[in-house]
Amino acid sequence: MLAKIAIGILAIFIWSGALAADDHKTALAKELTDVLDVRNLFDQTYSTLGEQLDKTIPANTTPEQKPIIEKYHQQLMALIKEEMGWDKVGSQIIDLYAQTFTENELQELIDFYHSELGQKLIKKMPELMQASMTMVQKQMAEMQPKMQAVLKEMNQELAKH
Repeated sequence: MLAKIAIGILAIFIWSGALAADDHKTALAKELTDVLDVRNLFDQTYSTLGEQLDKTIPANTTPEQKPIIEKYHQQLMALIKEEMGWDKVGSQIIDLYAQTFTENELQELIDFYHSELGQKLIKKMPELMQASMTMVQKQMAEMQPKMQAVLKEMNQELAKH
């Protein structure tokens, strides 16, 4: 009986130690997201998304239709920010960092991103991402006719069966 109690107490200590380690790891993951300014990246992403959404307004939109479209674009952006904003998903992202990296790796990443080179990477990342997106969009546009040809061929073959 005494052995069972001792094992139970030992298990509690081990479990509470694991929780403390998890808390420390989560704190490191949060610090990393702070250093990376992930919250600001979310805001920038939503701003860019809003600009992209505005570009989808058809050119032949009448003056009467434009305020209606803008109203719904604003509703969509509010919904996206509410459902996908940092306040809603931030803790999940922090958990992902904590699950993906060890405590040591998190600390090394924090140290790197505090360095001069790490700060340069953080500052240049939006520019790199934008250039990458532009490159991918260009390649997709160039590939579009080939994709359409493959789909046309598939539809022709499907029509035979």
